[in-house]
Amino acid sequence: MLSDDQREVFKVCVWGDVFLDILATGLPKWPPILGGDVPCNTPIEMQAGGSATNTTVHLASLAASPLPCELSEEWEVAVAERAKSLKLGVNMHGAFGADGFGQSVRKRLAEVGLSDGVCEVGPSSSSSSSTSTKDEDFEVFGPAYTDAGTGVCLCLGHEGDRGFISYYGSTSVWKEKDVNVPKLSQANHVHVTGLYNMATLLPQFAELLGQIRDQSPPERGLTISLDTAFDSSEDWAHITEILPLVDFFMPNEVELVAVAEAGGGCNQSEGGSVTFIEEEAIRYCFDQVKVGVVAKKGHRGATALWNCPPMESGGPERVLKVECSSLFLAAEDLVDTTGAGDSFNAGFLYVYSLFAQQKDSRLEKWLPLAMQFGCVCGFHAVQKVGGCMHPAKLADLFAELKTQGLPVTVTMEYVR
Repeated sequence: MLSDDQREVFKVCVWGDVFLDILATGLPKWPPILGGDVPCNTPIEMQAGGSATNTTVHLASLAASPLPCELSEEWEVAVAERAKSLKLGVNMHGAFGADGFGQSVRKRLAEVGLSDGVCEVGPSSSSSSSTSTKDEDFEVFGPAYTDAGTGVCLCLGHEGDRGFISYYGSTSVWKEKDVNVPKLSQANHVHVTGLYNMATLLPQFAELLGQIRDQSPPERGLTISLDTAFDSSEDWAHITEILPLVDFFMPNEVELVAVAEAGGGCNQSEGGSVTFIEEEAIRYCFDQVKVGVVAKKGHRGATALWNCPPMESGGPERVLKVECSSLFLAAEDLVDTTGAGDSFNAGFLYVYSLFAQQKDSRLEKWLPLAMQFGCVCGFHAVQKVGGCMHPAKLADLFAELKTQGLPVTVTMEYVR
C-alpha cells in the first residue's frame, strides 16, 4: 500500500449546519400535550448533530476504516484498489457558539480524526484559533461566536418517525465575512447541507458559490453537491439562483417535490400518482443543475438521473437513470430516522470521491455502487439512536451488500 505522501489526495469539504441534538426518541404517544407529562421509554440523550456534522462524521469514519481482508466480488476489489491509491481528506466548515454545546460537537468531530481549526469571533473574543495540531486534510474550521449560542435541536421520536424543535443559534447568524472561501476553494468537492438553517447567509449563497468556483484551481476539478434539508418556512427562497451553480442535488422525496413546485416544475394540486409527481420533480431539478440529481426515498430506496458523456464527438446527449432499492428492515428494528439522509450522503460521497474523477472509471459502474453504499449507510443509521454516534465502517457496508444484496436497475436514455 502506498504511503500518505505517495497517494493522490481527494478532499471533500462539508459546509453547513451545526447543532447539539437532545434526543427523546421513545415517546409512547404523539403529540405531547401542553400542561401534560409524557414519559419517555428510552433514555434521553445529548449528541452532536446537524446535517453537516452527521455527514462529516459518517464520511470521516468511512475514510478511516480498514478495508475487509476477504475481497471476492468485482466491486469489492475495485473499491479496495482505489482506496489504497487515494487518500480521502474530509473537512467541515461550520459555525459554532463559543459554549459548552459547541465544544461537545467539536469533541465528536475530533473523535473521528478531525483537527480543530475553529476560531472565536465576537466582541469579547481574542480572534485566536484552537491550538490543536492541524491536519489540513482532516480539519473542522469556521467561527465560534461569543455572542451566539450553538444551535440546539430537540428531536422527539414516536414509532420510528420524528419531529423537531430547533434553536438555530450560530448557524443562523453565520456572517458572509466569516465564510472561509479560500479554504473551501481548495477542496476537490464541496458538499453543502442544511442550506435553509443558514438564514443570514442564504441571500448571498449563490454569490459565495460563484466565488468558490472562481478561486478554485482548475486542476482541482471542483464539484459541488447540495442537500438543502427541509425549509421550515416552505418558501424555498433563492433556490432557483443556487441550483444552476450545483453539480448534483441530493434531496429527499419531500424536498424534491417542494423545490420543483417552488420553481414551477410540478404541481401536486393537479393530481397524479406519487410516482408521476416525483418523476416530474426529478426531471425539473435535473434540468436546473449541471450534472445530476440523487433523490432519497426512504424505505423505497433512491433514484438518480445523471448526465453521461456522448458515445462519440457530436453524438446525442445521454442520461443515466439508476433505481436502487433499499434493504429490508423489520419494523421492530427501526429505531431512529434522525440523520438517515445524511448517512446516505456520506456513503454516496465516499464512492463518488473514489471514482468520479478517475480517468478510466465508468459512470454506469460507480453511480449504482455509490447509491448502494448510500442506501446501506442509511439502513445502518436507522437502527441506532442519533445522527452520528454510530457511523458505519467499510466492513459493515461490504458485509451487508454481500449477504443481502441490493437490486439496482440501470437504464440509459437519450435526450435533447
